[in-house]
Amino acid sequence: PTAVIEKTVANALRTPFVAEIFSDASAVHLTRDGIDTVASIRREWLRRPPLRYVAKKALRYPIHLAPNYAAHYAVALLTRTRSKAPAVWGPSYPGIHGDLQRESLLTVCARQWRWCVESCLADLPGTSLQTIPVRYEDLVSDPINELVRISEALRLHTSQETLHEAASRLHATSIGSGRLTLSE
Repeated sequence: PTAVIEKTVANALRTPFVAEIFSDASAVHLTRDGIDTVASIRREWLRRPPLRYVAKKALRYPIHLAPNYAAHYAVALLTRTRSKAPAVWGPSYPGIHGDLQRESLLTVCARQWRWCVESCLADLPGTSLQTIPVRYEDLVSDPINELVRISEALRLHTSQETLHEAASRLHATSIGSGRLTLSE
């Protein structure tokens, strides 16, 4: 059987749509330690996007399909590259702009993460998606066994060479990074 693997993180916020469009799809529900995730989200908010990444995204993005999104992305990108104040990075939860005025960036990142997790957990049970739960920490600590487990759950016939190639790209270096980089 042919398999398409799509890893857009934002699809966690539209699982009913994905399930409706791809009625026989499965979802790998990847969860990660919240403190590590919030630290990572904060890094992304503060990072200047590499020009190569932006150019690659622009070349692949069908601007004619969503001019409002393209304009929003361009404004946010310019704000992020010309200002010290962060523009919104990632999903915008209800109230995020007000929170940016009143709260620390770390608090906004934590709320953003929580909103994404809660939205996904609320939506998944109401879909037809077969869900394979995976802990990020398990995946990067024992990639071969986790990839075999995922492949078997999805009924994919994955060669040992492919599994080892995929596993070689996974590293456990970020586990615990949030506790190392964030203060109490």
